[in-house]
Amino acid sequence: MVLYQVHITVRHEVYEKYVTWLKETHIREVLAQPGFLSAELCLKKGGALESSGKEVKMNYRVESED
Repeated sequence: MVLYQVHITVRHEVYEKYVTWLKETHIREVLAQPGFLSAELCLKKGGALESSGKEVKMNYRVESED
């Protein structure tokens, strides 16, 4: 099994819309692909408004590197 991690910073003004899209659409679409076993969305609470955005991490478990 392989852990595929995506770690990005999302601008504050689109953060809520982006997270909603991940939860309602994207995660389901990814898990429908062959080899993908599970997905975990990791959101950091809080975060300084002075920064350019908020961190979002996605952990996907995949059968193999193939």
